[in-house]
Amino acid sequence: IKDSMMVVGGRGTEALHHLVSSERKLLKEGVLLKACRAKNKPFMFWLFNNCLLYATPMGTLGGSKYQYQFNRVMMLSDCFVRESRVDPLSFELLSAEKSFALWCDTVGEAKEWASALRDAIQEAREAKGLKPEDVRAAAPLWVQESEATACNVCQEAFGWAIVGGRQKHHCRSC
Repeated sequence: IKDSMMVVGGRGTEALHHLVSSERKLLKEGVLLKACRAKNKPFMFWLFNNCLLYATPMGTLGGSKYQYQFNRVMMLSDCFVRESRVDPLSFELLSAEKSFALWCDTVGEAKEWASALRDAIQEAREAKGLKPEDVRAAAPLWVQESEATACNVCQEAFGWAIVGGRQKHHCRSC
């Protein structure tokens, strides 16, 4: 774990010091596309047995080591995974804190990531003694501005009269 995390820096990296633990196991790592405001962007993801960390690729550091800027750690006991309804290369990671869609290069890779996340989430929830019905409501899923037609929270349609006073992810009222 330390070797993987040594090249991660940026705001909030103090949270990374708590990642190194004899109980924490690195299960999977790789670059996935994450839905962002203007376009989908590549992020490096590290899946552990109880959390998911992701960071922005920043380039190489000296030799062949890649450098990343820390973005977030998500505790898996608060998450759930949902298959994409529109794209077999994609799946959705949802939590009360943050929700987003992820894209892989192949359908097989998407299924592997979704399965690994589901298994780790189940293990993390069982370790905390949580039941399936203990899942909290998820934050709205990010939708590209070009595809957003209505507020994700209140479902009010965006239109020319509303767009000036509202964001296209959710309205300012919500």
